[in-house]
Amino acid sequence: MGDQLSWELAMNTDWRSDLEVWLAPFLAALGHKAQRAMCPAYIAGLIGPGDRKSVQPMAARNGDIPYDRLHHFVSAGVRDSALLEAALWHHADHLVGGERSWLIIDDTSLPKKGEHLLVWRPNMLRPWARKRIVRHWYP
Repeated sequence: MGDQLSWELAMNTDWRSDLEVWLAPFLAALGHKAQRAMCPAYIAGLIGPGDRKSVQPMAARNGDIPYDRLHHFVSAGVRDSALLEAALWHHADHLVGGERSWLIIDDTSLPKKGEHLLVWRPNMLRPWARKRIVRHWYP
């Protein structure tokens, strides 16, 4: 039990320190000091263990930041987002491979809905449509 607890505590600090390093360029783009303090707590609450639907459990897990301050950060939003958007674009370009690279999103592998299916199986359709299509294709 003690080994499990120490491992969980080590994992808890490891991912939080990695998150702080990853968030550094985005935090620099936030203009207000309070926003730079709240952002890591909110992001950690979103991706960390526990309930993500409410700000109250996120603030309770953090312990350093009161609920009302974290809630104000979420509800107020970023007033001037140009610097933050520039940091996001720069990071996305870096992930894709640089300025001379292209990100191509191919949606052909996504499941399609509608009447123009390229590949279909009878179990993908509603029962009334199955009968019509099976009768049409296999008279």
